[in-house]
Amino acid sequence: MGKPLLLAESRALLGRGAVLHASSAGISGRAWVFLARSRGGKSTLVRMLAGVGASVIADDITLVCRGSDGVSRAMPCASFKPGSPTRPDPCPVAGLLFVEHGPACLLRGLEPVYAVERTLRQGQVMAIAGLLPGERDEVRSALLDLASGTGFGILRFSLGDDPAGLAELLG
Repeated sequence: MGKPLLLAESRALLGRGAVLHASSAGISGRAWVFLARSRGGKSTLVRMLAGVGASVIADDITLVCRGSDGVSRAMPCASFKPGSPTRPDPCPVAGLLFVEHGPACLLRGLEPVYAVERTLRQGQVMAIAGLLPGERDEVRSALLDLASGTGFGILRFSLGDDPAGLAELLG
C-alpha cells in the first residue's frame, strides 16, 4: 500500500484514532485488534479464528477510530483487498492485544502509558514518520484515550492451540 494513502488516513483520524499495523477479527459483534511485528502471528491468528466463525475485519492494517457517539471501532483501511468476499462494517473495539507466542492465555489491563509506548516503540502506528511532531502527539493522545476506554492486553497462543478455545477466551 502506498505511503501517501496511509498518511492521508492517519491525518484524517488525528485526535480520534490511528492506522495500526494490526489484524483484527470480530467475535460476538466486537472487534479484537491484534498487534505484533511483521511475521508475529497476526494474520495466522485471524485465520485461525475465522475458521471457527469469527469475521475478518482487517488483515495487516486496521484503522481504529472513536466515532462522534464516543464508541471506538475497528475497520479495514481504504485499500481493503478487492478480492476479499465482503468489506466488513466497522465493529466496536473489545480490546487491543499484543500477540505473543506461548501457552494460550489472555492477560487484560495493561497500564495505558506502557501499552501506548509499546505500540509506538514496536512501530505499530503506520506512517507516523510522515506526521509532524504535533500530529504525532495527537496520535499518542488518541491511543491513550483508546487504552483508557477499551484497554490493551496480551494474547499468547501457539499454532497447536485449538482455535475454538482461543475464540472462547475472547468471546
